[in-house]
Amino acid sequence: MASKADRYNSKSEIDELDALSEKLSGDLRRSIRMLENFPILSDPWFEMADVFGRMATVSDMEAKLSAGKGDSATLWETEEQALRYVLEDGKLNLCLRILTGYKRAQTQARKDGTGPMLKFTEECDKFEKGLGSIFRNAWQHIEVLQTTDHVELLAHIADTFQASLDLPDVMEKLIDGGDIHQRQEMLVFTYLYCLLRRVEDVGETKVMPTLRAKNLFMLGVKVLCHYGNRLPAAQQLVSCQALSAIVETEHYITYPETYIDTSADSKDMDMLNHLKDTVLGNVLKDMGNRKLVRPLNDAIDKCKRLHKASESKK
Repeated sequence: MASKADRYNSKSEIDELDALSEKLSGDLRRSIRMLENFPILSDPWFEMADVFGRMATVSDMEAKLSAGKGDSATLWETEEQALRYVLEDGKLNLCLRILTGYKRAQTQARKDGTGPMLKFTEECDKFEKGLGSIFRNAWQHIEVLQTTDHVELLAHIADTFQASLDLPDVMEKLIDGGDIHQRQEMLVFTYLYCLLRRVEDVGETKVMPTLRAKNLFMLGVKVLCHYGNRLPAAQQLVSCQALSAIVETEHYITYPETYIDTSADSKDMDMLNHLKDTVLGNVLKDMGNRKLVRPLNDAIDKCKRLHKASESKK
């Protein structure tokens, strides 16, 4: 049996841990409240990159603690305090604008082949990976998705897809680096899947017209056709799940011809056939994955039939 002194020491240690936790929580919240859209590579921007790095570490740990609560758990029913602070302090869409502005500047620097962003790679990596991880965790929750600026998010996904296609040398280098799953070039597939698997709760009318106007489906297909075979298996799966979620929507089912051109002279079918023969084919080899991507497989098969019918009429 523990002595009175042991029980006192134990209680004292718990009190000290609670006090430390409260202090760290307060420091985190103050850091979040100080977030602003600072000029890229300015002194406050570097400080903000450090904040995002710390937030991502906390968010990843809190997400693991909350993993057993299920998809239906709200943010306030989980242990994810860092994400709650971002939402409560109205910083979610500010952070999204910070990310999209950063990626636009980075893409331009990469196209120009020069500029300070290409010199401060370590700091830029910390910024992008930190903020990317925060959003990956945040968009697992419906209340965060409902608060998100969907137009800004979908524009970011489209711009990132297009940049991946425009900069193949950069993409090959990122894939060779072994951390492509932490970078926006592939995380945008995860973001897209997070949004679309809850699209009924968010509202299709708020998402799908913009998604269609940005040609996101075929842009995603093209990215996978170019680079998908070199991606890790987990990334191939989530990317196909994102595309599969698009073709499951009522909007796609009602207006499929506005997403995919199945006319006789269309190049879309070449890309879809290539996708099925490569990345989708890889995913389908695992029996456990087949149900997850069946809508995409069925949609491609239907497009093939429509394409053949168009060719026969020529």
